[in-house]
Amino acid sequence: MTRALLPVALAFALLGMVFVGAARGQEATPAAGDTEAVARQFVEAMNTAFTTGETTALDDVVAANYVNHTPSPTRGGSMAAPDLAGLKESFGAVHEVFPDARVSVKDAIVEGDQAALLIDFTGMRGMESDTDGVIVVRVVDGKVAESWNFQSGGAAGMQPMFEATPQA
Repeated sequence: MTRALLPVALAFALLGMVFVGAARGQEATPAAGDTEAVARQFVEAMNTAFTTGETTALDDVVAANYVNHTPSPTRGGSMAAPDLAGLKESFGAVHEVFPDARVSVKDAIVEGDQAALLIDFTGMRGMESDTDGVIVVRVVDGKVAESWNFQSGGAAGMQPMFEATPQA
């Protein structure tokens, strides 16, 4: 049932990519291969952060003015600050919970400067986590400038990739 929702979510992500790109009136967009390569480098930097806690690899692939659009119930729509520092903070938190976490790309669809990646997130720490999801990135000047991350949520549909724990 959950896996059946992923193609629908991916279709909506792609539709959004087309409308966002058209609304922006993109001037120079990278080649599709370049966009996909950067998106996959982003996932590899993510995996490095998850397995080692080291986040400096993100500096090579994420733009300094990066914006994280991942919705979450805390901090105004994001798990942490919606910038590169917040991304590093949230990936460090994932490392603490799932030190063997791994994201695998199952499929990629690219349109201009945006890529939608169908992913599988796995990790183990007393309990196994195996979740499908979608990561959408926008690439500018060879770096990820924006991202949107969603995981399958069963009957609830697509949910934020990493739920934040409300601060007391």
